[in-house]
Amino acid sequence: MKLRTTILLFLLLAGLAAFIIFWEQKQPATPERQALEKRPFSEDLRTVDNMEIVGEDLSLRLTRGPDGLWYMNKPVEDRANQELVKQFLDSLGTVTFVEKLKKADLRKDDFKRTGLGEPSTRVTLRHGEEKVLQGFFGAGSPVEDTTYVSLGENAEEFYLAKSGVKPLLEKHSDDWRDNRLVRLKLEHVGRFTLAAGTGAMEFSREPGQPWRLVKPIQARASDERVSSVIQALLKMQVKPVRAKLPAPPADPGQVLPVMKVTFSTGVSSQPPVELTFQPPSAAGAEVVAEVSDRSGTFLAPAKLADFWKLQPNHLRDQRLAQIPADRVDTIRLHGPGFPDVKLARSGEIWTLNRFGNEEPANQARIQRLIEGINTAQILDFVSDAAPNLELYGLHQPFLTLEWTVDGKTSALQFGQGTDQVCAKYGDEPSIFRVNPLMLPAILPPEMVKWRGTRVIDASIFAIRRIIITEGDKPTLTLQYNPDEGTWKAEYAGADVTEKLDTAGANTLLKQLASFEVSDWSSDRTAAIEALKSPTLTVQVLISQPGQPDVKPEIKTLTFAPSSPGMATAVYHGRLNDDPDTFLISRDLYQQLARTLVK
Repeated sequence: MKLRTTILLFLLLAGLAAFIIFWEQKQPATPERQALEKRPFSEDLRTVDNMEIVGEDLSLRLTRGPDGLWYMNKPVEDRANQELVKQFLDSLGTVTFVEKLKKADLRKDDFKRTGLGEPSTRVTLRHGEEKVLQGFFGAGSPVEDTTYVSLGENAEEFYLAKSGVKPLLEKHSDDWRDNRLVRLKLEHVGRFTLAAGTGAMEFSREPGQPWRLVKPIQARASDERVSSVIQALLKMQVKPVRAKLPAPPADPGQVLPVMKVTFSTGVSSQPPVELTFQPPSAAGAEVVAEVSDRSGTFLAPAKLADFWKLQPNHLRDQRLAQIPADRVDTIRLHGPGFPDVKLARSGEIWTLNRFGNEEPANQARIQRLIEGINTAQILDFVSDAAPNLELYGLHQPFLTLEWTVDGKTSALQFGQGTDQVCAKYGDEPSIFRVNPLMLPAILPPEMVKWRGTRVIDASIFAIRRIIITEGDKPTLTLQYNPDEGTWKAEYAGADVTEKLDTAGANTLLKQLASFEVSDWSSDRTAAIEALKSPTLTVQVLISQPGQPDVKPEIKTLTFAPSSPGMATAVYHGRLNDDPDTFLISRDLYQQLARTLVK
């Protein structure tokens, strides 16, 4: 063979090899090709924005708008059923070919029964002008859950396929229209009005804030109830009117006014959506509805008739107050029947301003106050424009509760009316009736009750000595070395360190370092009289570690039973010469008086 011929054959072979390699690279790998052959519609359908369905009884054209919603262009202009479109696209993606068939292998009558002739339904999906996929769906086969499918018109090959598409293609074109009257999200609605005849209610809210009633009065609204009403309208299922509209009520005297509902988002480019509902023609009849951003008339469920019964008070806030525990900064209680209690929060700790000084407040009692006010229910809305506050005892409130949140102060006033306790906010005209038993449960009249209940708050490493005297018994002196964690004990002048219950002493040390009392006494007279003859005295020497220049502090606790000579349920107590006395439980008293020397 000549060299020239050899070279030409080599170049021809190299070119053929390059072409085969290039072509193979463009083809799916064998597993991918097999999957595509079995599930030909498993392409990424998220890019599809145009869909056409043409069959014997169905002719639809749907497009996806800039807002991401699907719209029907044919047979009518309307918003499409978003859930049905999604279900259809999802079902297309799961179509699975079970068996390949050939038209030539079937008789003419047998092929006709596949439904892939003239009656077949053509489905075409596009992205812009580009065709993404096309399929022809025929009749169902005798094999369960299978349909005859072809990938081309008059194709010589077709398939037996498992598919959930067929039932969707049998739906009426009206089913492809949006079955929700409105397509808005609750969080996007900033204003809501409901008007029927001369009665109208209007609600508004700022982003992240609760709903407020704007008309017919300015008042707090029930965020939960208003949101529930709006959500019911947004999720309401409707259907297009196919037949003659229901006749109006026979008795004109029973005709309800037309009801109009408006939703506004506050976005200038998005106009308000207005819903119009005709009064039901009879009890239990469906309600004729129209909406401003859609053409046509729809039928809404009969239960919508309940919306004509709504009154402003139904949607008002039934709670007495809404104090955010994590954002409230100050609380003040004052009035003729109450001391001027001023509470302030710094971080997680509340303080009480008492006699011009800041001291720890009763954290648990403040928490009960906030929870009690927030859970208290309004029993009745008495008046929304009371010219005479004296009727309700609010001309001179017996108590005013003020709180500050984010720099804004709210004032809730309580007055004693005729056989009722009434309340109102200082800047609002509305007056409501409240449970008279609510206030005594959460608002003690004595300022001392707002004091913190921890009377000693020290580190266990700061306590150096504990002296315990119980009645006429000898004194027990405990010396504590915090560096070594050891004790020395002296009882009646004798060294009893070896006999000391060290575990008991350590428990006592921890109790005294953070000594909590049950409550402060309301009647100090009886307590001070009882404490003149204490049955137990505990003296604690506190010396701050690492601060030798700071003078040690002595704290003396004295205790006595509430009834002399008896082991009572509660015991009086006092710290040093504090004018206030406190109460502790019998259990705590017995722990303090436990025997520590074996």
